[in-house]
Amino acid sequence: MVLEKDEYLQLLDKKTGTERVLKGPDQVVPGPSEEAPGGGKQKAVFLTDQQAVVVLNRTSGQRRLETTNGVFIPEAYERVLEVRTKYLVLTHQAAVTRDVQGNLREISGADGSDAFFLQPYEELVQMQWSVYQPDSVDPVPKETVTMIDLRSQKMFYNVEVRTSDNVKMRIQGTLFWQVKNVLTMIAMTADPAGDVSQRARSGLIAAVSKATFATFMNEFGNITQQAFAAEATDPFYLSRGVELQSLDPWDDSVGVCGTVCLNQV
Repeated sequence: MVLEKDEYLQLLDKKTGTERVLKGPDQVVPGPSEEAPGGGKQKAVFLTDQQAVVVLNRTSGQRRLETTNGVFIPEAYERVLEVRTKYLVLTHQAAVTRDVQGNLREISGADGSDAFFLQPYEELVQMQWSVYQPDSVDPVPKETVTMIDLRSQKMFYNVEVRTSDNVKMRIQGTLFWQVKNVLTMIAMTADPAGDVSQRARSGLIAAVSKATFATFMNEFGNITQQAFAAEATDPFYLSRGVELQSLDPWDDSVGVCGTVCLNQV
């Protein structure tokens, strides 16, 4: 068996249980009781600043992250479990990792862009955030989020309301919210966007239900501002590590209604 310079062969002696690693370039003749547990010749892994490997030591059962730049070939009784790529966290982002004990670690780019490898026993926390578009109705689609945006985020709402004299309408607009405490948010919810939307819409429905239709039409701006003021101080948002920044029905980008989309049903 011919091994090229970037190849290696792991041989296990079935009689003694010993293992040896042969590196190229070389010509190899396995012994009569030896076999290759990896299926034959294997390619070495080239490690760079952006690529590392997780290695399992079969004598101790422990894993390690190998990051030394260059050509990596495992030693006897070692196996390459995974090739990992470095994650980049931008200045407006944060990422959270979880270890086998469930401990969370936050990596924030608030002080400048950062990059990191997942450690051998870590995983990147993934969340499923609701995506609200101008005409969205529940249940809305969700997207997988791993890099958390720390900037203010815009979200559309489309809510059916009733006045105190039982006039039914549909109001569309936008709200802005922002993540303030990443670890608190992770601990409390996997869908902060959905929580913010549901809570803000409930507050708007409650505010409109206290006014008659005539009062609503005359004091629409005041009613929505009162609804926002009540929601902005609600401890619900703080408990989830987020902040509601505005609840605005005046948005030219919403539907064909131009300014405020106020449709009587």
